[in-house]
Amino acid sequence: MGRFVTLSSGSAMSSDIDQLRELAGDVRGMADEVRTAAGRLREALGVEFVSKAADRYREDVGKAAGRADATAEELMQASSALLNHAAEVEERLRQIEAVERWFADRLSDARGVASGVADVADHALDSAQREASRLIEAARQAPPPGSPDWLDFARRFRR
Repeated sequence: MGRFVTLSSGSAMSSDIDQLRELAGDVRGMADEVRTAAGRLREALGVEFVSKAADRYREDVGKAAGRADATAEELMQASSALLNHAAEVEERLRQIEAVERWFADRLSDARGVASGVADVADHALDSAQREASRLIEAARQAPPPGSPDWLDFARRFRR
C-alpha cells in the first residue's frame, strides 16, 4: 500500500486500486466456483436410495448446498464491496488531484500578482528617485529666500 503511479493524465493514482479490482474479480470467481459446487451438490439430491441413511444424506447435502449458496452470496457481496471501495478511493484521488490543480493555479496567479506588484513598485521607486534627484539638483539653483524668482522657479515643478 501507499505506492503511487503517475497516469498519462498526470494524476497520481494508487496502484492499489487496480489490486482491489483484481481481488474483487478473484473473489467473484470464487463465488462462481462455490455456486457451481452448490449446483453439483443439488444434483446429488436426486439419488434414488431409500433408507434412513439416504434421507440423512439428502438432508446433509441440501444443508451443504444451502451453506454453499450463502457463502457464494457473501463472496459476491465482498466482491461488490471491494469494487465500491476501489471506486470511492479513485473518486477521492480525483478530488485530491482537482484540489491540487486548483491550488497550483492559485499559486501561479499569486506569483503573477507578486511579480506585477514588484514591477509597479520598481517603477514607482525609480520615478520617486528621479523626482527626488531633480528636486535636489534644482535646490542648488533655488533663488534666495524672499525673491520673486520663486514664482517662476516653482512653475517648473508643478504639473
